[in-house]
Amino acid sequence: MTAVTGRRWAVVVFGPVALLLGMVALAYAGLFVVPGAPCGETGAVRAPAAEFAVSTNGSTVTATYVGNDTVGGPATDRIVVSVRSATSPDAASREWISDDETLSRGDSITVPPGDIGFELSGLDRVTVEWYGSDPDQPEFCPTGNRYVELTALRLENASTSP
Repeated sequence: MTAVTGRRWAVVVFGPVALLLGMVALAYAGLFVVPGAPCGETGAVRAPAAEFAVSTNGSTVTATYVGNDTVGGPATDRIVVSVRSATSPDAASREWISDDETLSRGDSITVPPGDIGFELSGLDRVTVEWYGSDPDQPEFCPTGNRYVELTALRLENASTSP
């Protein structure tokens, strides 16, 4: 048996590896392309059209749901209220879902000064974000997850509370 050299050596050594990687890529693509595939259906998760009012007293931030319908259900993973500093990378956030996993008009959450950890200013940004996932899709499918920013404003545009 002769020694494998030159181009034949490269094909013998790297050929099976390239073939294996190609098969893995095709199998992963098949999760999305093949009709009836587990990750094939996209867009089943829709974010709610929810309205939130944000208020501050200078040291705490409160987000209140002011929409008419309830928010939540099996497609909602969580709702997050975040406060981000305008002058540093500091941020504070709190996840928000009520006991029955829905939010009704008037439900609110307060991010206290201890959680915020920095001095609030008018340029700090407050966001209310909705994270959802399709309960019918396996967790390894990236198409079943959604993120939507429901409310975003600077504290200078928030109402003041006592």
